[in-house]
Amino acid sequence: MVKTQPRQLCEICNQNPATHTCKHCKRKVCTKHYNKQTETCSICTQALCQICGRKLSIGYCITCGRLGCIDCLKQIDNVRRICIECLSKNKQPILPRITGPQKITQQLFSHTSRK
Repeated sequence: MVKTQPRQLCEICNQNPATHTCKHCKRKVCTKHYNKQTETCSICTQALCQICGRKLSIGYCITCGRLGCIDCLKQIDNVRRICIECLSKNKQPILPRITGPQKITQQLFSHTSRK
């Protein structure tokens, strides 16, 4: 008797046979959950950089709001990033105005740091 290995199921839907492998996360997925153009699974496709479309994103541009990868986003400070397209267009980042409790806290700390 010849043993046949059971077909692996799609790691996303767990219903259809897995026929493709995502180039980013290596998930085994069915045709329904595979993007042939980007060679990625449906989950990684949603997380791709919206600027270059090649790498997985690491965050958002604070000016245009698009997802960006490590190559397409430049860090402004510890938290905020701006995409290379907005930077090249010389757009100013949209920075939140400080109001309410944040402003009071900022004023308290700026006052105590002067001593």
